[in-house]
Amino acid sequence: MNKALDEQIATDLWLKTELVQAYEALSAVQNEIGVLRNEILPAARSAFEVTNKGYELGRFSFLEVLDAQRTLFQNQILHVRALANYQRLINEIERLIGRPLNRVLNQRTTNSSVVKDYEE
Repeated sequence: MNKALDEQIATDLWLKTELVQAYEALSAVQNEIGVLRNEILPAARSAFEVTNKGYELGRFSFLEVLDAQRTLFQNQILHVRALANYQRLINEIERLIGRPLNRVLNQRTTNSSVVKDYEE
């Protein structure tokens, strides 16, 4: 009987550890997506547009246009990878909790107290 209880405690601890790690990674990826979407991609788009316009006016070389375009494409790839990683982490969290995350979030918003929901 103690062995079964010990195994249950170990399993619970493992699940909680995995969930915390997945949540922390998800939070980091959310921040990465935000920085890419709100800062890096707009700056890269602007740099490409300015360089392209400057090329049309004879101020920049074609190589500079290609470099700005490459930078934009690389950042777009980083953004897509971050989005894919975000979805992978959502899937991992759903696997750990055994149900869709949107159901958990809907339950939390319908309860009047987040603390009460946490204590259950």
